[in-house]
Amino acid sequence: ATRTAEKILRAFMETGGDVNVQDRQGWSALHLVCFLSFPGGDACLDLLLSARADLTSRTQQGLTPLHLAASDGRVATASKLLSHGAKSDARGAGGETPLHVAAKNGHDGMVSLLIRMGANMRVACDEGKTGLHHAVSSGHLPTVAAVYHANPDMLQAKDANGRTAEDVARELYYEDIIDFLKDCSLKDLVQVQQSKGRDERLGRIPSTSAPQQPDSAKVRQMAPTLSPLTGGVGDGDRLDFDAESLPRRQIVSGDTQPSSISPHSSAGRQEERKPAYTEGRQSRRQASVKSDPPPIPSAQPSPYQVNQEPTAAAQVREDGLLGIDMEWEVDYNDIEFGTLLGSGTFGDVYKAKWLGSAVAVKVLRVTRALDETQIKEFRAEVDIMSRMRHVNIVQFVGACTKAPNLAIVTEYLPKMSLYDVLRTEPLDWTRKLSVASQAAAGILYLHHRKPPVVHRDIKSDNFLIDLNYNVKVCDFGLARFRTNATHVATSHNRAGTPGWMAPEVLRGEKFDESSDLYSFGVVLWEMLTLEQPWRDVDPMQLPGIVGFQGRRLRLPPTAPPGCPHDYIALIADSWHHNPQRRPRMREVSQRLNRMVTMASNKVAIA
Repeated sequence: ATRTAEKILRAFMETGGDVNVQDRQGWSALHLVCFLSFPGGDACLDLLLSARADLTSRTQQGLTPLHLAASDGRVATASKLLSHGAKSDARGAGGETPLHVAAKNGHDGMVSLLIRMGANMRVACDEGKTGLHHAVSSGHLPTVAAVYHANPDMLQAKDANGRTAEDVARELYYEDIIDFLKDCSLKDLVQVQQSKGRDERLGRIPSTSAPQQPDSAKVRQMAPTLSPLTGGVGDGDRLDFDAESLPRRQIVSGDTQPSSISPHSSAGRQEERKPAYTEGRQSRRQASVKSDPPPIPSAQPSPYQVNQEPTAAAQVREDGLLGIDMEWEVDYNDIEFGTLLGSGTFGDVYKAKWLGSAVAVKVLRVTRALDETQIKEFRAEVDIMSRMRHVNIVQFVGACTKAPNLAIVTEYLPKMSLYDVLRTEPLDWTRKLSVASQAAAGILYLHHRKPPVVHRDIKSDNFLIDLNYNVKVCDFGLARFRTNATHVATSHNRAGTPGWMAPEVLRGEKFDESSDLYSFGVVLWEMLTLEQPWRDVDPMQLPGIVGFQGRRLRLPPTAPPGCPHDYIALIADSWHHNPQRRPRMREVSQRLNRMVTMASNKVAIA
C-alpha cells in the first residue's frame, strides 16, 4: 500500500501522461503532493521533480507548490522545490509570498529556510503586510523573532491600514509579542541615540544612507538563532533556542491563526483529537486489552531547583499562566480524582470531586520544557470557557494554571456524549429533535458572542447530555474568537476531526461560523442514520473526496417514520459547497424549533 501511489504515477508517466495537467481548481499532481501527506508521497515528489514538473503552476487561488509546502511547514519538501528552481518570492493572488504564508502560520523553520535561500524580506502583500505583520498574526513568538532578526527594518513598516507589527499584536492581545517588539524598538532607539551622541562628540554628521541596526548580540538574546540549512531543520519546523527566555504571554482573547491542513500531523487522523468527556472513546473501547490504566494524577513538584535563577517558564510555574490568581483559580490539591473518563493526545479527563461537588477535570500533559503551543491553546481554552454563560454550554468551574499541574474543571454530566447516547439508547424523533434544537442553541450562542466564537470541532462527541437529556456544547480546545472582518483558520496542526470537517477546511482554506454549520449538519446526519461519518474511508482521502471532488454523505431519499421532511432538507442546505449559501445558525435553530413544536403537537394529539 505504501508504494501504490508511486506505482500509479510511474505507470501514468510511462504511458506518456502529462504530469502538469490541472483540474478545474488549477491543482496539478505536484500541488497535491506538496499539500497532502500519504504513503509514498516523498517518492512521488521525486518522480515529479525528475520529470520536470512545472514549479510555477498556480491554483485558482494563485498558489504555487512552494506556497502549499510553506503553509504546512514542510521544510524538507520546500527544500527540494527550491533546489530544483522554485521561486522563493512567487506571489499568490493576494500578493503573498511563500515567506508570508510560512510566517502567518507560525512555521519558524520554514521562515529560516526561505530567508537562507534569499527570500526578499522587504516585499509586502497587496494589503501592505510584511513578513513581520504576518508572523505577529500567527501569535508564535519564535517566528516573530526569526523574521525580526532577519530584517529589523520591518519593525516600523505599516500595512495598508497604517498598522505596524506592534499594532497588530495589540489588536490580538499577544502580550509576549508586544513586550518583545517594544524591547526591540527600545534597543533601536538607544542605538540611534548612542550613535548620534558619539557623532556629535566627534563632530560628525549622522549618516542617513543606511538604517541603524541594533546590536546583534542583544538581538540574539531575544531572537532564536537561525539554524543553518544543513543543521537538521526538518518538517517539524522548530528551531533550537531557549524557550524559557521568552516572555510570558497573557491569555489570548483573539486568534487569527491561519494555516493549512496537515494530514501528516496528529490531528489528521479521524480519532486523534478527543473531546472533554469522550477524549478516549477509542481508548474505552480498547480498555479490555490494556493491562495498566493511567495512574491517578497527583500534584507534581516544579522541576527547577531553588538555586536556579528564575526564568519565564519557572515563573509561570510559580505565578500561574496569568501571573496572578484569578477568582476561578482552583487549587490542584483540592481535587479528589476518581474514574478516568477518557484519554487523548494532549491530556486525560477524569471524574473527580472538588470541594464535595462532582466535576470533570481535564488534565493537560506538561513536559519539563513548557511547550509554547500547548500553553497557548490552554490559555485560549480557559479564556473562552471562563466567558461562556449559557444553559447549553458546559459550565466552567475553574482552572489550575500553575504548571506543571495544568487542568480545566467543568461540571460533570453523567450520560456522557451524544455519540455514545445515539449508539446505546433508542431515541424517538421527539427526543432527537429536542437534542438537536438544544445543540443548535448552544452553537448559536457562541456565534453571537462579541467577538464571535468559532468552535472548530463540532461533532457528536462534543455534545454532552445529562440525565434529563439537556444538551451542553463542550471541548473548546480548538475554539477561537473571530476578530472583526477576519476569518478564523486552522493552526499548523489540523483543527477538527476529518469526518466532520467542512470542504473548505479540508482544503486548508480559512473558515468561519459557516464551517461550524457544515459540521453540525454532519451531526444531524448521525442522528438520522446512527452511523459514523465516512466510516469505511481512510481519513487521509477525505481532503480529496470531500474537499476537491465535492462528495457528500449519502442522504436517504425519503424521511424515516417520525422524521420531518425539512430535517433532511436542512442537512442538505448545511452542506452547500459555497459557505455563503449555507443558512446561518439562527435560521437552523428556528427551523429545528418549528420541528420540535410540530412533533410535540402530534404527540399531544395522539
